[in-house]
Amino acid sequence: MSNMLENYGLDFLWESDETMTNFIAYLVKHAKVVPGYCAAPYLYMPMGAVEFWLRTQLQENGVLEVIGIDTHCGGRCVWKLASTDLVLQESNTEPMRRLMIFDRGKDEGGIVPVEVINPDVLPGPFDGDPVEMQVVALPIEISYYDSQEEYEAAQPDDKSGRKWIVGNGSFFPSGLLYNHAPDRPEEEKNYEQDGQVLFAATVKGLYYGTFALDGRKENLFIRCVVDTLFGELEFNHTVEQVPQDLRKNIHVGATVAGVCIISGDVAIGSYENGMVKDLEHNLRALRYSFVHGEAERLRSILTEEAVFYTATSGQTFQGAKAIVERLNLVHAHRKRDYRAYMATITQGDQNHPAGSRCVVLTANDRQGYESIAFMTCNANGMVERIEISTDEKYHFQVDEKPVCQTSTDS
Repeated sequence: MSNMLENYGLDFLWESDETMTNFIAYLVKHAKVVPGYCAAPYLYMPMGAVEFWLRTQLQENGVLEVIGIDTHCGGRCVWKLASTDLVLQESNTEPMRRLMIFDRGKDEGGIVPVEVINPDVLPGPFDGDPVEMQVVALPIEISYYDSQEEYEAAQPDDKSGRKWIVGNGSFFPSGLLYNHAPDRPEEEKNYEQDGQVLFAATVKGLYYGTFALDGRKENLFIRCVVDTLFGELEFNHTVEQVPQDLRKNIHVGATVAGVCIISGDVAIGSYENGMVKDLEHNLRALRYSFVHGEAERLRSILTEEAVFYTATSGQTFQGAKAIVERLNLVHAHRKRDYRAYMATITQGDQNHPAGSRCVVLTANDRQGYESIAFMTCNANGMVERIEISTDEKYHFQVDEKPVCQTSTDS
């Protein structure tokens, strides 16, 4: 996803290298630091309703470098959806921004791709894990029709004379389905379009969107609110992005349709100030590392004297560096795929009594579990010890898969 400045009437900020450099310098100076699991934080700067999220990278000399900017808009539209195991390696080239595929956690739910602009504040969601995010839609193409009937009549016929209509309040992940069709030649694919979706909905609210700088506010864009199958959603765009002959239809009750990217901000609620360091979140980060690798993310929650003991080999590793290297080595040379589950001990011992939280590991091609991971944290939420046990005396209950409900559910 590009920074989408045109949706906020701010594309003039990128008109010259000098203007762009000066604006980035302003953001860096005034932005809030939002730490994630990677070594470099996000920088967050609200300016009126418009929000800027800067992604950074730590250079070898210890200096933070800005590697990208995402533009978002604060609002009241919050979705709680279930993450999926669909991994789009081709369209996810940066660890600090990720295109994720979500569903409603139901058999009939359908899927929707969301460009999550700050995923590194999360310990790492798994298939079915609920993710809460504040969302906006950023149209690439947008048209307003006076009614649903007018929208349907405006759609072209295909070769057989049929019209293909997006259902009201629905999304069609056109970019995702096109690029990942099994018979699609590689040269025809454009993975930058994986997040693009077709949409159609009824307008329920229209507002001006403001941009503020140095005490001055300007109404530069439109905030169009609709209901969708996934929850309430706000479209951010300028008047100029709407075809001139359709601008007369910008009113409540109209049908709005086109192509958009959905932007999701997960740094809300518990994650408003960044990653959370406590036993539960640390265990979830460890679980993510067991299955997906990226053990370097654990360095931010390990004390320098942390100990990693594994009963499978009888080895002990001490220090954040040694632990990260060991976990990366094991993941790189694993002979089978593993699953990891959050669980609670129901029968334990003095070291890990009933009620203790843990991660249970099992191989995909075997019955039963292979090992249990326990963790000890200090008063600051930093990990002091990780222990991998194969002792059969421990009994546990795996967490039930949570149910995600949208605002449209009864």
